[in-house]
Amino acid sequence: MNWLLFFLLFLSLVANGVLVWISVRLARRLLQFDDLFALLSDDIDVNARYLEKLTSTDLFENSPEVQAAHKNMKIVSQRMDEFVIRMEEITGRTLRKKGGRESSSNPPVLS
Repeated sequence: MNWLLFFLLFLSLVANGVLVWISVRLARRLLQFDDLFALLSDDIDVNARYLEKLTSTDLFENSPEVQAAHKNMKIVSQRMDEFVIRMEEITGRTLRKKGGRESSSNPPVLS
């Protein structure tokens, strides 16, 4: 009878160890996802501010191509802004930096 209790105790310890190991691995992945999520939201916010800055500048030409490009940049800027707002609403977190939507003097560097 004692060997059955020791066997059940051993089985319980092994099962708890496996559950702790799985929980630690899942928690680590969730934290990595959280960092990636913050990185992506920062990139989207930078691009939205840059496109907003581009659409607020005057165009030197008045050709239909430039007007269409300007209109498309406004649409992309609005969509990126809406995406960041949705991400903030879904997660309940503030993803934008406290500086707000002010535009910097230098555009982001694309590589």
